[in-house]
Amino acid sequence: MAAQVLLELGADAGLRDNKGRLAVHFAAERGQSAALRILVATPEDVMAMDRSGDTALHVAASRGHAQAVRVLHQLGARVNERNRKGFSALYSAARKGQVCSQPTNTHTPFHIPLQCLSVHRFLFLVSRHVKSLHGG
Repeated sequence: MAAQVLLELGADAGLRDNKGRLAVHFAAERGQSAALRILVATPEDVMAMDRSGDTALHVAASRGHAQAVRVLHQLGARVNERNRKGFSALYSAARKGQVCSQPTNTHTPFHIPLQCLSVHRFLFLVSRHVKSLHGG
């Protein structure tokens, strides 16, 4: 695994690009579950935010990388964490068309997830956190 080799050679996974993204964000963007397991060494790593407030979970969910989402959840990612716009990972996925079978024209964090609950890809997110969709 390239990530493991680079870390062993002294690469710094804590370096950020000009948008505040870390290696964990890029691994999530590409759906690289194995790399995520290597890059996430602490709870802080899994919840690290870029300048938009997106965590790796937001990134993986918005790209439709279900396995990466599962791995990040197993590593401790909080599924209800909101970015600077107030979007959760499920909402981010729904906005990008990753969970809805049909596009939606509502634009609130409350409505989009509710319209997308029947989609199998992210049911596990919702089943554990239904209360958060109702503001609880």
